[in-house]
Amino acid sequence: MADVVAELTDPPSYSAVRAILSSLVKKGVLAYRHQGKRYLYRALDPKEKAQKSVLRRIVSTLFGGRPSVALAALLDVTGDSLTDADLDEMRKLIDQARKEGS
Repeated sequence: MADVVAELTDPPSYSAVRAILSSLVKKGVLAYRHQGKRYLYRALDPKEKAQKSVLRRIVSTLFGGRPSVALAALLDVTGDSLTDADLDEMRKLIDQARKEGS
């Protein structure tokens, strides 16, 4: 648990982290085992699958299910740090999504 808190930039309280991890175990995202007095957690899904699942929920919950609104927010908060290469990659992904959707 302390390792998780240590990795967070602006961590919530220890008990909040414990509650979040417990919730993720109940949802089947994490598994844990005891090692002495410690709990060792591991992801059950591959990272990419977990990222997609979380992102779907964020877009649905916070952006009304509208990816364009989520993208606008992402561009707003990262605009100063985006490189031309980042923007080119985004354009390629959008173009690819258009082709696959047609």
